[in-house]
Amino acid sequence: MDITCKNNKIKKVCTDAKVAERTYGREMAEKIHQRIDEIGAADTVEMMIQFHIG
Repeated sequence: MDITCKNNKIKKVCTDAKVAERTYGREMAEKIHQRIDEIGAADTVEMMIQFHIG
């Protein structure tokens, strides 16, 4: 699934682990990137609902 971000600051946090960790801390950065990976792996929103992703 394609992921779009509202602005460049959010895009930077979602794509760069160091920026995410500096901004939100290690634990939250890991959760952010885990969720981004889950969304990217899903083919459709219906698939995410079916497998309780997010």
